[in-house]
Amino acid sequence: MEKEFKEVVRTLNEAKRLKLIDDFALTGALALSALSQPRATRDIDFLVTIDKENIGRFVEWLKLVKQYNLTKHHTGRRKDHIKDLIELPLGNTWADLIVTPGDIEKEAIATALSVKAFKVR
Repeated sequence: MEKEFKEVVRTLNEAKRLKLIDDFALTGALALSALSQPRATRDIDFLVTIDKENIGRFVEWLKLVKQYNLTKHHTGRRKDHIKDLIELPLGNTWADLIVTPGDIEKEAIATALSVKAFKVR
């Protein structure tokens, strides 16, 4: 999963540089593992800040430019907390890019700890 993690971080950094997304932060089991005992996980979870009207453009960029052909944008129901989820296949695993729906999630990204686990080019 290390290879896939580095790959998705490079992709998200490029998307941020190109202003396709505003920012991102690792969340879920891998984020928890940075501060405690590592936990088993099958995916990589990120919070992503992006304007709702730019989600389609970002997904198309992932599919066409980055060649993640199987990328899917899932929209939640009205009662679901996660309204927009982008599923990004990465070889033997996948990344869930959770589009931040509210101020709490945006604040979590803005105040996230910066940790270098790997040298990312």
